[in-house]
Amino acid sequence: MSAALRYAYRRNVLTLKAAGEDIVFPGRIVQVVAFERSLAVLVEPDRRHGGENVYGIGLDGTILWQIPRLSYPSQAGPYVGMAPRGDDLAAWNAQGTTLILRPVTGRLRDVQASAPAAAERPRLPGAAFARERGAGRLS
Repeated sequence: MSAALRYAYRRNVLTLKAAGEDIVFPGRIVQVVAFERSLAVLVEPDRRHGGENVYGIGLDGTILWQIPRLSYPSQAGPYVGMAPRGDDLAAWNAQGTTLILRPVTGRLRDVQASAPAAAERPRLPGAAFARERGAGRLS
């Protein structure tokens, strides 16, 4: 990470060290991904802002973009994670939709939909796992 991208965050405030700027978000910051010329910030969603809870931030502290609202139910946010994918940003929601975005402009490059694989489901411990499988039911 270059010196220009030094940052810190606490609760809903992102501080860019080089710019001396504080950016206040509408929810708690969950994740920050640094790129060469920008940062991507994932915040906890709130009812007022719906599923558009990913932002692009410029090195000077400017909010460059906010993730676009999509019209299909499986594409609706809120987004729950993000990661760099090559030179792009991948942001995904709980419904299995991943958006591929340019980190500086926020331009949507691709929409990928996939159902979570059964192997990815969390295993439930002990009795809860047995109940899920139908064990212990009264006939």
